[in-house]
Amino acid sequence: MKIDKILNTYDNGVDIPKSIERGLFKLFGANNVDDFSERTQEKIREANKMFYSGRVAEYSKLCKEYALYYLPVNMYKVWKPLIDLALKNQIKEDASILEFGCGPGSSTFGLIEFYRFLATENKERSFLLILSLIEKENAFKDVFDVLFEEYQKAFPSNLKVKYKFYNNNVFEGLDFLRNKKFDIILESNVFNLNEGVFDEEIETIKSFVSLLNEHSSIIMIEPGKDEMLNSLRKIKNYFSNSKILNIFAPCCCKNSNCQQYAAAAVKTNNIELLQDLKKIDVKSKDSDYHYFEYLILRNDGLVSHTNNITNATQLNEIKDYLYQRVDIEANVLVAMVTDQCLMLKICDGSLLNKNKVELYIPIAVLNKTNINRTEIDRGAKIRIKKVKGISFNMLECDEVSRIEIER
Repeated sequence: MKIDKILNTYDNGVDIPKSIERGLFKLFGANNVDDFSERTQEKIREANKMFYSGRVAEYSKLCKEYALYYLPVNMYKVWKPLIDLALKNQIKEDASILEFGCGPGSSTFGLIEFYRFLATENKERSFLLILSLIEKENAFKDVFDVLFEEYQKAFPSNLKVKYKFYNNNVFEGLDFLRNKKFDIILESNVFNLNEGVFDEEIETIKSFVSLLNEHSSIIMIEPGKDEMLNSLRKIKNYFSNSKILNIFAPCCCKNSNCQQYAAAAVKTNNIELLQDLKKIDVKSKDSDYHYFEYLILRNDGLVSHTNNITNATQLNEIKDYLYQRVDIEANVLVAMVTDQCLMLKICDGSLLNKNKVELYIPIAVLNKTNINRTEIDRGAKIRIKKVKGISFNMLECDEVSRIEIER
């Protein structure tokens, strides 16, 4: 299945579909941000502040405002784990999806958009999505219905989408899903302090295992802040040890005590609606990137990268090889590029603290390889022969180094 257009779009950043933008304005009876009343603008600011107050989020009276503010930011985060699965040919043309805590559909529309791109790029195939959406805040259903009504008008003829909305709380049981099976179970921004979820994480995920079809995935996405990652770490550690599910991505290292996590990001500077919200001072003038962390669990033993590291120096030992050349194998946690250099933060499972090892690859060196910049992304596995140790936690490539990438 071809995914080149998806890869290029994710790397370069993309605007949300105009059909969804129209749906968001329709929620407020507006055509653009200039039509917003002062009261509407104030409620949007209130929705924004709610997530920086340290209090548990209360959506009941701010569902529309939350959708306008956060759906554009969050929509494309689900693409990263879906790309990981697609690169291993694990995206099904007919897929049954369960999403819990779907809110207004931020990740749901991102997933549908991923399939819309697939359908456009693979016109000879037919795609069917059957979505079961769980949300305890019933007012989000009305928001979702309005957005979907506009959005479905943009579907190509070889994509069909059906959905059912469940007004339930998954932490109170799953009897309403009896006898159902799913290819992907998805959550985004559910297991964190903003949602008041503290101790239910592992038991909740365990309860979903029986709902998975064979060769299926659980995708978890949480904010890219250290204090928000306790749930993902607990879940990763539990399943690393229990073997009930296996860690597919972003890293399946056998060190269950490893605290490293891949910091993924989506570009948001191309989203026109966000730029318009900044102009009327209801959107903070923040970074052009939105950072998040994710975890993919599988029930079939499949992993995105093998962890058979042979004849390689462990990263926690590079302090012993200053100004010497060593061979390494590691997973990419963070990738940042400048005009002169590609800087990676990497981990091989040997790092027991939160200090990541940094790897510097001059652009001139990278250009002399057969590797594209987009191949060295978060979640990729990198092998380098004859890399130099330049400090206790820094490595640098030069003309002598040999670089290989596994995606």
